[in-house]
Amino acid sequence: MDKTIVHESKAIADADAEFLGYQKTSDGRIIPLYNIIVEHHPLSGSTVTRERLLALKLRIPDTR
Repeated sequence: MDKTIVHESKAIADADAEFLGYQKTSDGRIIPLYNIIVEHHPLSGSTVTRERLLALKLRIPDTR
């Protein structure tokens, strides 16, 4: 069963990713998910967590 909650994303000029929505993990945590939108980035188009964006030193969009 897919537990992703999708929200309409807003284009943010200062971000390297767009916010997709939240996903509930098997242990009950809720995590935000993002798509990397940086052109020519090796992971462009990939869906990742906030922690992965931080590890890649990419700018994170507002999730509101």
